[in-house]
Amino acid sequence: MKDAMRVWGASLGAIVGYGLPTLVTKLPVPLVYPRLGILTLTPIHGEPGISWYGYLVWALVGAVIGALAGRALPPWKHGWRVVWAAGALLLVVLAWHERGWLR
Repeated sequence: MKDAMRVWGASLGAIVGYGLPTLVTKLPVPLVYPRLGILTLTPIHGEPGISWYGYLVWALVGAVIGALAGRALPPWKHGWRVVWAAGALLLVVLAWHERGWLR
């Protein structure tokens, strides 16, 4: 049962880890510059950077922290409903946050 809680914690941690830097602009997000072949935390003027990979790094960090925390939690009957609800809520919040792009 500890493995199930570890997977549960990793899932919830990845959701939180992805959502946090997309909504909180003060967090550093790694930027990938494919033409230059580098990953950096600072923007390079005149170069198009891809921030989505940086959000995936945050999701990975959240998943690792969540897996470690989930291992210590007791089994919970309705735990997966919380994960699904958190994912659905994040989708709604991100759609609202990016509503200018969706028009």
